Parts: sequence; structure tokens; C-alpha cells
Amino acid sequence: MDIRRDFLPNVFTGILVLCAVIVTSLMVHQYLSSRQVGGGVPKHVDEWRRLVSNRPVNMGSDDATLKIVEFSDYQCPYCRELEKNLQKLVSQSQARVAIVRYDYPLKNIHEYAYKAAIASRCAAAQKIYEPYEAELFKANLATADWVSLAQVVNIPDVPKFSKCISTNETAPLVDEDIGVADQIGIKGTPALVIKGNFITGMQNMQELKALVSRSE
Repeated sequence: MDIRRDFLPNVFTGILVLCAVIVTSLMVHQYLSSRQVGGGVPKHVDEWRRLVSNRPVNMGSDDATLKIVEFSDYQCPYCRELEKNLQKLVSQSQARVAIVRYDYPLKNIHEYAYKAAIASRCAAAQKIYEPYEAELFKANLATADWVSLAQVVNIPDVPKFSKCISTNETAPLVDEDIGVADQIGIKGTPALVIKGNFITGMQNMQELKALVSRSE
């Protein structure tokens, strides 16, 4: 066996494996650092009222007495899980609770999140936001076709929607939300603001109900 001939390929393979482990570890760390299930004392957002002022709700009634602000990413696995709990919370609240959603796609780790946010705003322009965002949370965004999802939820004007997507027409709206999140100091998703209290990470139903109870 020629040891010298086998040495370089083995070293190269080892370096590739090490790089893959490091990248995976960094991604896992970023997920876990933003998760914080039920942990810590929430920070306070002093100007929280402007987050709900003159902004329509995305889930629930506009007349709800408690509006929860959510910063979310369609490709974030914890956001997908939290979405289910928020739907249950709103449905059980007898119109007392509503969700106001801001887009905060983590573009550095989620390749398709930004385009998904743009697509959701194109759907919102035709007043089909909630059904479309529900499809986005269920879909594999790596293989999703934005127009096909729009047809699933019966978007009224498919050509207009398609043009909206292809020209990134709603990108300024998404960028504006990202700017708001950055100003507040949000680093990960999901993140909630409830009457100024800032809560990061996935929340189960018991935790959500406790947060609502303390805020009403």
C-alpha cells in the first residue's frame, strides 16, 4: 500500500466531514438559542402599541381585546409548531385574542423563507392571506410552487399573483418588517410581543394561556 498516495485524499475527506459538522452545529445552536421554551423573564418593548396600530390582524378578529404580535419565518420549524398552538388559542378565545404577524425570514439559514414571505404578501394583496400562509407552513418550501399553492386556496387573480411573485412586488413590505424586528433587537424566531412583554421561542398551549391570562 502506498501510504503517501492515500494520505491526502483521507485528509481532504476528514476536512470536509469536519466542516459539515461545524456548519450543522452552528445551525442547531442558532435554533436552540432562539427556542427558550418558557424560559427567562421577557424583555419589554416600550413602543409596543405601534406594532398593532393601524395594522390588520392575520388571525382572529380585528375587534379582539388582546392582540399578540408574532415575528415569524415560514421555514422555521418552531414557527410551524407555534402556528398550530396559536390557531388553537385564537379558536378557543371566543374572539378575545388575535394575532398580528410580522415577517422575519432568517435569510442567512433559511434559503426559501424570504421568497415565501413575499408570496404571502402577494396573497394578502388579494385578501387571501390566512389560507395561503397556512399552506406555506405545511409545505416543503424547497420544492414548493408559489402559484400552485395560490391555486389551492383559490386566489382570485392568478396571473396578477404570478406577476407579483416574479417581480418581488411585495419585497419592500417584507423588508419593512425585517427593519422593525431589527430595531427591536429580535435575533431569532418565533418571537412574540404581548402588551410589551417580549417572549422568544416555542410556547406550548399551557404557556400561551398563562401569558394571555397575565395580559388580560
